Amino acid sequence: MILLKLVLEEKLKFKSDRMSKTCKWFEVCPLKRYYEEGKLKKKWIEDYCKGDYKNCVRYKMVEKGIPNPDNMLPNGEIRDDLK
Repeated sequence: MILLKLVLEEKLKFKSDRMSKTCKWFEVCPLKRYYEEGKLKKKWIEDYCKGDYKNCVRYKMVEKGIPNPDNMLPNGEIRDDLK
């Protein structure tokens, strides 16, 4: 029973750690919409939005109060096909 409790606590901690790695802007970011519409590969979301979001150019700009175009990827690339 103790082992089961420890396993469950570890799973909850892992889930919490994963949740905390999600960018605070994800829900309002146009990249989320592009992904949901099938216009953007899941890798962008995994690598930046739900991973290393602090290295996202969009994130850095928003945090500094600098506007950015909706069709700008996390690496700064502008994609004309994202509209």
